[in-house]
Amino acid sequence: MLAYLTGVLAIRRLSPQVAGVLACLEAVVATVLAWVLLREHLSAPQLIGGAVVLAGAFVAQTSTPKAVDGQAVAGSAPVARTADETAGQAG
Repeated sequence: MLAYLTGVLAIRRLSPQVAGVLACLEAVVATVLAWVLLREHLSAPQLIGGAVVLAGAFVAQTSTPKAVDGQAVAGSAPVARTADETAGQAG
């Protein structure tokens, strides 16, 4: 219970992007530990699935979020607007 609680409290301090990647990697790390420490045998689908999860984590960590319809993405600099766009939003 203490380990779970401290894990949850630690994840709350991370950015959403890092916390999401960490959550995805938990299963892969547990599988690798079972393979190394317990001499578990992994089948081809399990190895492929682990590779897909690792590739997804890499893409998530290296990708840059894009703004949608001129709105700023959380944590990024505000998007510059033209005078026409600003005037159109006033009404």
